[in-house]
Amino acid sequence: MEILDELREKLNINDDEYKEMENIIKGMEKVLNTKGIYFNDQLKIGFYSHMVSFVRRLKNKELVTDADSSSVLSQIKKENMDLASDLIKPLFKKYGADYNKEEIILIAIYIQTASKD
Repeated sequence: MEILDELREKLNINDDEYKEMENIIKGMEKVLNTKGIYFNDQLKIGFYSHMVSFVRRLKNKELVTDADSSSVLSQIKKENMDLASDLIKPLFKKYGADYNKEEIILIAIYIQTASKD
């Protein structure tokens, strides 16, 4: 995972966290790829960075809140929201965090952007 390797130092990712993120991201990309969704390198940098931050927020119970997401949500296709939800709901459960719509929207934005490439 070349891009995750590049982000490792910049994001202070230790060995255990790296292995965890590698497994999470590989699993997500496998699902996305079966749906014909592929991230270009620029999207990978953003998505991988986001996922590292997201998992850290989950572990610390510090999710995105109070975002006015209605204007963004209206621009995201339902299928992308559903896919984003399917991808990260297991992570909410794994880390004992409450389901968070704003976090789902953030992932759906990456999916929708990749779908347009």
